[in-house]
Amino acid sequence: MKHTSRTAHSLAFVLLTTVGICLSHLSAAEPAAGLIIRLKQPAGAAKTASSRLVLAEVLNRAGVQQQVVQVAQVSPAAAGTPLERCFVLSLQDDVENVLNRLATDEQVEYVQINHRLKVHEITPDDSLFSEQWGLQAMRAPQAWDFIAEGEPVPVAVIDTGVDYRHPDLEGQLWVNPGEDLDGNGRVDESDFNGIDDDGNGFVDDLRGWDFTDAPSFIDSGDYADRDNDPDDEHGHGTAVTGIIVARANNGIGIAGMAFQNRVMNLRAGTSLGFLEEDDVAAAIIYAVANGARVINMSFGDVVVSPMLRDVIRYAWSQGVVLVASSGNSSTDQPHYPSGFQETISVGAIAENRVLASFSNFGTTLDVVAPGQDIPTTRPDGGYGRFAGTSASAPFISAAASLILRRNPEFGPEQVRSVLIAAARDLGDPGWDRFYGAGLPDLVDALQIHQAGTVSLISPSMDAGFAGEEIAVIATATSAFSERIELSYGAGDNPETWFPVAELKNEQIVEDTLAIWDVSALEDTTWTLRLQLFTRDGRVFEDKNRIILDRTAPRLSVPEHLPMLDGDHASVLISFTSDDITSARIFWRPVGSAEPFTEIVLNYVTRNHRFNFSSLLSGGREVEYFLLAQNRSGL
Repeated sequence: MKHTSRTAHSLAFVLLTTVGICLSHLSAAEPAAGLIIRLKQPAGAAKTASSRLVLAEVLNRAGVQQQVVQVAQVSPAAAGTPLERCFVLSLQDDVENVLNRLATDEQVEYVQINHRLKVHEITPDDSLFSEQWGLQAMRAPQAWDFIAEGEPVPVAVIDTGVDYRHPDLEGQLWVNPGEDLDGNGRVDESDFNGIDDDGNGFVDDLRGWDFTDAPSFIDSGDYADRDNDPDDEHGHGTAVTGIIVARANNGIGIAGMAFQNRVMNLRAGTSLGFLEEDDVAAAIIYAVANGARVINMSFGDVVVSPMLRDVIRYAWSQGVVLVASSGNSSTDQPHYPSGFQETISVGAIAENRVLASFSNFGTTLDVVAPGQDIPTTRPDGGYGRFAGTSASAPFISAAASLILRRNPEFGPEQVRSVLIAAARDLGDPGWDRFYGAGLPDLVDALQIHQAGTVSLISPSMDAGFAGEEIAVIATATSAFSERIELSYGAGDNPETWFPVAELKNEQIVEDTLAIWDVSALEDTTWTLRLQLFTRDGRVFEDKNRIILDRTAPRLSVPEHLPMLDGDHASVLISFTSDDITSARIFWRPVGSAEPFTEIVLNYVTRNHRFNFSSLLSGGREVEYFLLAQNRSGL
């Protein structure tokens, strides 16, 4: 049963004499002057041309053609991907009003602000360390003996670009073989012929691609248009890349943890370190299409977008390992993309193996890695120290690429399982909310050839339930499987675990492991744990947090704040719910017999806000009611 608050609220628009500030959502990200819109799947075959025609009709019905100055696909390689019907709308102004108008169209699947993400960097004050303690902490030098000759594994770094002229990165960056005309594995001037030689939709993308197109940013340098020059104007991407692949044994600088592999340089960030979601999504699609096995994402925000969620799921389904920094806010609050179930979330530790003071933690954390006082490359050809979970993620991306080089048949869940199984505890035994599984030991990781695949498919992370039973669907496989255990505990970090089911000398693949009786459990957060024990003494595990909530959400009385939105009046509607909820507003002119118009609010939260523009109703007074639904479906 859905819960509705159905008092006949009404809005009267009054033009203010002072300028109001519209806050339609709460976010640490700064919204850019643009929207991302995804059209619903049409009945016939979806073609780019027909999608553009449908979009034109949508814009016409909403009456927003004048505000839209440019329409572009998120990615030219979108066919067959979650970005196929996604477009970026560049606007002159009035972003909130355009969003509100488009959100009500029946042919729009979703429309959202094109948020900026921020790189997770901390600038230290100390002098440059002469030793790479991070390599020693993960036993990388000893592990290099296990790496055989072979084809380098491409690691896509979606960041602010890379200084491809740096002497310690020479020969360490991926070169597109389809554009390398003489096949020498190097970028030569003669390779740039102005032709898309490999037919991937990108002309002369020898070095990767610059996906940054943010003309509305207050920035400098190359940020307005996408091009084939992914040079670094910030420094963050060069620092991340050095940790992964800086050349070893060349007598200068540092050694990357995975110097045997190559970094695919995909620029999506500006000189100020901001990344737009559409640029990140396009870079992910490019990475998948061009053979990247690992994607490093040292950035994020508290806002989750449907587009980024879909494209990350797509990359994971294509066998790509996705690594993301957990964030630098010293909190356990949700953070994305590290909070997505498909990503490996990485926290930061200091040299003394203690959690760095800035590192995020919590239920979605998988492992930790060195993240303070890390020597690495910088764009001027020199070196500096790097800190933040942005520094930790590339250690794990490098480790993942070495695991794949040794075991190319592994998929993303097997790589995650290996990293977790090879991790050394730094906190409580087993997984804990501050260190995850711990710090991976690369020597141990490279000696695991029969990786267990352990995945809780359902219930998914943060799923809500109001019933008395939950079907647990899982995969748990290993050639050395001894037993499988399913257990649960109270809260995010249970101290006590209670058994649900156990299988001995069996495996399970995408099947029902147990029917979990939750009838006697109280309404709160619970953690479900799946463990696979092998005959060689290893333990592979997966955990998901679930919410039992058998009561409908309660909504506060909405507050109305009259505002001035550009040259027209608006009212900011604010209300709260006692649960985390999704919400919708249904409105119509006061006294009207016409059906209510539905507006879906963009975020799943306890604090809801919507800027109701007078343009939606033609300046007429309106009545409305609210409908909210918690994660249990009530």
